[in-house]
Amino acid sequence: MKTKITILLLCFFAVTHLAQAQVHKFGLGGSLHSEPAFLSVGDDEFSLYYLGIFGSLTPLLRIPLKVSETVIIEPEIGFWHASDKYESKDSEYKYERKSSFNFYTLNLYLRLPRRYDSMILYPGLRLGVKYAEQKEKITGDGLYIEDEEDLEVDRNWVFGVLYGGEYFFNDHFSLGGEAQFNYSIVGREEDEYGKSSSSLMHTSANFIFRWYP
Repeated sequence: MKTKITILLLCFFAVTHLAQAQVHKFGLGGSLHSEPAFLSVGDDEFSLYYLGIFGSLTPLLRIPLKVSETVIIEPEIGFWHASDKYESKDSEYKYERKSSFNFYTLNLYLRLPRRYDSMILYPGLRLGVKYAEQKEKITGDGLYIEDEEDLEVDRNWVFGVLYGGEYFFNDHFSLGGEAQFNYSIVGREEDEYGKSSSSLMHTSANFIFRWYP
């Protein structure tokens, strides 16, 4: 899992670096992202609770890279971590459970802007991946409860089209928004009896602020 995430991060920064070689202007921004995340890891209340949060507003970091007057490449990255610990007070039956949950988001946007005075309007495309990772470690007394350690991972691939706008207050600051229509591959499983796959089509919305030096 860590190897896959490292490869994705390297690809993310490689695209950013290659784009910067042709960039006329770059910036830094943040977005509030609202869309469902169907990532299945664990089956307890802890997992379901935190997965529910990812369907709400999630802050992400954006790096707009202006390749030309009509082409902007914009990588986006996000990370979320939660942990939980339970320890039994019973001195006879020792029991401790530690759980941690990591959620990673990587997106790459292609924007095709047209400028109207202080406003930019643009259609665009999105390619993204979401990773969820849950670790659980149980420490028992060795007699009634054995030690256990478990790791579960899942991922969604996201492909989308979008339309958005960006309003410039001056040369350095802007506020914008996007409406997206996305197709997600949300899971594929296979066992000795057969195989299954799931997909999701959904709309989502972004609220974005950007700063340009």
